[in-house]
Amino acid sequence: MIVAHQCDGEGQGSCRRCLANMGWSIMWMCFLYHIDGMDGCYCGDCVRSIAAERNEQYEFRNDVS
Repeated sequence: MIVAHQCDGEGQGSCRRCLANMGWSIMWMCFLYHIDGMDGCYCGDCVRSIAAERNEQYEFRNDVS
């Protein structure tokens, strides 16, 4: 199971996967998630896509890590 924790911080950040795939990714930090065992923050759509690619379920947690 993929566990995604809401990223902490203020202001804007970028989704690591969107930035790599599209070259552009700016969003508010409250909409980004850190996946256990992976570096960087990811948007909700990318968390879902990563889970689908790995055939795993995912869980969003709002505790700031």
